[in-house]
Amino acid sequence: MKPVYQWEKAFEWGTQEEFKVLKALAVKNPHLHIKPLGGKDRPDGWSDIGGIEVKSYTGWYKRPIIETKCVTSNKLSCWMSDKQVKLVVVNHSGWLHLFNAEKLRYHAEEHNFPIWYGNISQGDGSYKRMKFITISGRSEIQDLHTSVELDPKRWNCKELKEKNPYIGSYWIE
Repeated sequence: MKPVYQWEKAFEWGTQEEFKVLKALAVKNPHLHIKPLGGKDRPDGWSDIGGIEVKSYTGWYKRPIIETKCVTSNKLSCWMSDKQVKLVVVNHSGWLHLFNAEKLRYHAEEHNFPIWYGNISQGDGSYKRMKFITISGRSEIQDLHTSVELDPKRWNCKELKEKNPYIGSYWIE
């Protein structure tokens, strides 16, 4: 018998990761006065520069990607639709990769990133069709596999000479 998906646990993990990331950002940048917001359809955190959206991924996966839209519902991701979001943080296996949301939106809207679509399991036997931008497609290292130490080079958008959205990466674990 297939185990029953417990969305509460997945939601709890995501919320815990958001708080962990926002706390790490607040410690590193106390001058920004970062605080968590949480909740659906709004930024995960707020700071003196504006909204913060956190995307957390578990495991060492192959594609450095950022979700832009749920194709199934035709709903844009919060960082794409809410112009108050100024910082997108990807929490990827111990690394925080930081992006200027306005520049990231610009390049996503201009189709400057390769697109990847995936049918993402919701854990209960259902799937949502999601659209992602492939960050590594415009970065220094475009390989699907690399060492943990070199991971930031798969996120640095080095090929985007104008309005590069990448701010930097740092290790938190």
